[in-house]
Amino acid sequence: MKRQYLATAFFTCLAITLSGCGETPVEEPQRTEPKPELEASIWNEDITIVPPTDVLEEGFYKDVIMDGGTYLTSRKRLPACEAYNISLEYFNAEADTPGDSLFQIQKFVGDDMDHNGFLVYPDGKPRFKLFYSCGGKSTSHGRCLADAGRNAVRDYFYNGGSYQGSCAGMFLGSQGKDGVASTLTFYGIWPGMTVSSGLSGSATGMFIEENSPLLNYFDFGGDHYVDSVRHNGGGYAYEMVFGSIPMARYDKPGRTMHNQVCIWGWKNTPQQGRVVLCGSHPEEVEDGERRELMGAMMMYAMDGRGCAVLKKELHNGETYTADKDSRDNDPLHARIGDGQCHHFAVAIPASARNIRFQLEYTGDYEIRMMARKGTFALPSASDRAVNGNANRKEIQFDSVEPGVWYICVDNESRPENNVGPNGNIHYSGHTELLNGIPYQLTVNWDTVK
Repeated sequence: MKRQYLATAFFTCLAITLSGCGETPVEEPQRTEPKPELEASIWNEDITIVPPTDVLEEGFYKDVIMDGGTYLTSRKRLPACEAYNISLEYFNAEADTPGDSLFQIQKFVGDDMDHNGFLVYPDGKPRFKLFYSCGGKSTSHGRCLADAGRNAVRDYFYNGGSYQGSCAGMFLGSQGKDGVASTLTFYGIWPGMTVSSGLSGSATGMFIEENSPLLNYFDFGGDHYVDSVRHNGGGYAYEMVFGSIPMARYDKPGRTMHNQVCIWGWKNTPQQGRVVLCGSHPEEVEDGERRELMGAMMMYAMDGRGCAVLKKELHNGETYTADKDSRDNDPLHARIGDGQCHHFAVAIPASARNIRFQLEYTGDYEIRMMARKGTFALPSASDRAVNGNANRKEIQFDSVEPGVWYICVDNESRPENNVGPNGNIHYSGHTELLNGIPYQLTVNWDTVK
């Protein structure tokens, strides 16, 4: 049976082979070689856009917004900001009254002048690199913000803004304290619990951890120790949950807080901000190592802000329109805010010629456009840029190195601000910038056949 099967297979193969011997050979089609001036390897290949996740966003209204709202200490300055060239905006609410609480919630969530609230742009991206929360009464402040105000802080953080808190601000940033979850009054953006120190009206020393990121900014006299940091009812981390980085510990012998982690940081994803929490009060000191401590925390928090994120991938002949208000709930097409950057990417093939990026808008605003090969274009780094307040701008190339090109639309215009009658910053002038400026961005090129 086996020999019969092998014989059948042999004659079948022989018949197939002989049947093809008399056929006329078929010529292979000639290959179309790429034109000599173009790179053959990508002449007809698709180009994949994979944005980097290690480029920090640069488009912000200011560096820091300080919350001294209801039940928190009201401040108008931070010495570390003045010493280290960190721009600051502040919000204060002096009393716990229905009017103050409503005013506070509107500033966080939005009002008739600023539809998106002062924390974010029309598309929900952070308007500041860092949200700093002062000391005070954490539970009471969180309660007065209501769900809408607390969610505004969470949205700000999850969209790339960093958070720093001292004392009450530390508690607010956590999931709860002393074994009690407080997510109904706290922001809960750091996924761990805190412990009250039980110490008020005093001061402690702080040991800076050997590998603390704070040492990237200052060496604290070389001994990595900061003395006499004011302490008034703050606390420390109950445990270092996954991803948390201990940066300093209390020096207070005889107290349960001794050697506990009093400054720590946490960052979850490249797109989110960084949390930096501190149980004491270095923020008010005018000079010396305590001011350096505050400055180092702020710089580390800001350096952990979210990365630049693409608004959209564009294609040849496409016009993108940004004309939506935040109340339209269309962040993809939201207008551009004051100091904000919008990022785009386009895959340009080797066959492209006469490449044009065109930006158009109306009004007397300084909106810039930049382009860069291979990574995000930024105000600090681009291959080509056009500035000024002309309403129509164009970047044109006869030809470019093929690959992914990134475009940045950068709104440098800002409203005027001054101190209003309630002691808070009051906007004037071009207040329409708070709700964003509409624009169109078009990408075009000719194709070499």
